[in-house]
Amino acid sequence: MDFKKKTKKLAFEALIIRAKEELATPPSNYPTTPARQRLTPQAMSGRQLSHHPTDPPSRLRLAQGITLVELLIGMAILAFISLMVGAVYVAHFRLFSNQSTNIDVASQNRIALDEMVNQIREGNTISSITVSGNSCSGSSGATTIVVRLWPLDTNTGDPYDPGTSAPDSAYDYVLYCKDSGNNLQKVVRKTTSGTSKRTNLDKILATNASQLTFTYYDNSNPPVVVTPATAAQVQVQLKISQKNYDKKFDIYTDQTGKAVLRNKPN
Repeated sequence: MDFKKKTKKLAFEALIIRAKEELATPPSNYPTTPARQRLTPQAMSGRQLSHHPTDPPSRLRLAQGITLVELLIGMAILAFISLMVGAVYVAHFRLFSNQSTNIDVASQNRIALDEMVNQIREGNTISSITVSGNSCSGSSGATTIVVRLWPLDTNTGDPYDPGTSAPDSAYDYVLYCKDSGNNLQKVVRKTTSGTSKRTNLDKILATNASQLTFTYYDNSNPPVVVTPATAAQVQVQLKISQKNYDKKFDIYTDQTGKAVLRNKPN
């Protein structure tokens, strides 16, 4: 019995020794790195201050920060991009402003010219009397024009002929002139001896009118230049100019229209 007990005891001890040897010897495919070593608190504190060789570069860069030179280079690049964007914005703003001014000038010129041409067509004759307005006055000439109009019926508003023997005061008159501030003025003066639905009026048709010219023609073919009193048709030339947004040059439009007097007596 003692022999069997000793044998079992020796076998058990042999198994324990073998197990310890297997635990002490790692397999051939198991990585033998310092990570398998037991880490002490001192080793752990040191490990926190170092980076693992497999850490990505971005993590290393974030951990290290940027230098003053890199900061200055970044600021220079940002300033260059800002200057480029600002230059593009200013160029587009200049182009847009000039186009907008050009459109405004052309539109103002066309509206004022159409107003004068339509009013002259309604005229009975080009008058030689002087009409006075609040800002300008004058008679028919190269730069001003006075158009004699049939008065308007007070009930229907239709124009009516006062008659060939009616005095000048029986008609309405409209004056187009340019005042000292380069404003194109329309001055309406109603009849003083008759009745008319028209009202006296002083109105600015356009601003920055740099040129206003009237040329008077007869009905011959080709038309011949005549005096205002004998004119059957009138050519109107209107030039409006305006400074661009930075006041470096003028933007202008020069337009011409022609009107034939429909109510001129034969």
